[in-house]
Amino acid sequence: MGPKDPSRPGMVRCVNPATGHVLGYVPVDTPDSINEKIDRARLAQKRWATTSFADRRKVISVMAKAVHKHRDLLCKLSAAETGKTREPLRDRRAPGPRPSPAPRLPPTPLPGSPPPLVAQSSTAHLARSSSRSRRRSGSAWRARRRSSPSGAPPGP
Repeated sequence: MGPKDPSRPGMVRCVNPATGHVLGYVPVDTPDSINEKIDRARLAQKRWATTSFADRRKVISVMAKAVHKHRDLLCKLSAAETGKTREPLRDRRAPGPRPSPAPRLPPTPLPGSPPPLVAQSSTAHLARSSSRSRRRSGSAWRARRRSSPSGAPPGP
């Protein structure tokens, strides 16, 4: 944004800082217009808070697709407004494999359906570790460890 233009009262001149080229004009906000925008934003936030996850996902997906589709134009506009070159603004991903997506949670079982099967190996370590913790928490265990010549924990 540049200084106010005396030939256009109530407008602010937008200038490319790298070239000095005038990009256009935007209206100057007044305290009343700012308060109106804040009120509209608060109302929109309340409506957004009541939307379902599925609806939010659709809206964000549409927005992401639009940004991706028009990324070259957005880079060009951003470069003109900031004076930066386009290269730092573009998404330059490092070569190589992409990071794996976050793990998906298992589906929630429907009411009345049998409980999901759990592999025994995934819970067996819990029983072992809890009994080991109980052994190690006692003073007798600490005394045996101190008396051990190697300092290694004694066997079961």
